[in-house]
Amino acid sequence: MLLVLFAVVLILPAFEAAATFFHFDPDFSCFKIIQTAGNLFCKFQGHNSLVANYSYECVIECEGNQRLRLPEEVCSKSKKSGDFGKHICTEDAEEKLNKWKNDLEKRKESLSKEWCSNCKGK
Repeated sequence: MLLVLFAVVLILPAFEAAATFFHFDPDFSCFKIIQTAGNLFCKFQGHNSLVANYSYECVIECEGNQRLRLPEEVCSKSKKSGDFGKHICTEDAEEKLNKWKNDLEKRKESLSKEWCSNCKGK
């Protein structure tokens, strides 16, 4: 019984730290948007899918070790001297990323309609 209590005392803080990181990390909302949009972005660039998460240097990695830089308009970089121009997730950055993601989704829908309408009856 004492061993179980000891294990719980050791493991519980680790789970709490992970939950805090993923739910309250200000960059997490941007990462979620980039994950969705990055998948489409990789496909539009001729790669199968996004395989590695986004880096603070505004780069994603697609299948086949292809690294793609995100468009400049969605890469909000920090102006602080110690941040070395790394991407930051502010409300403005989140809005830009959401607009980019929506534009990619509209492009996908438009292409799907165009390609599928030309395929009817064949």
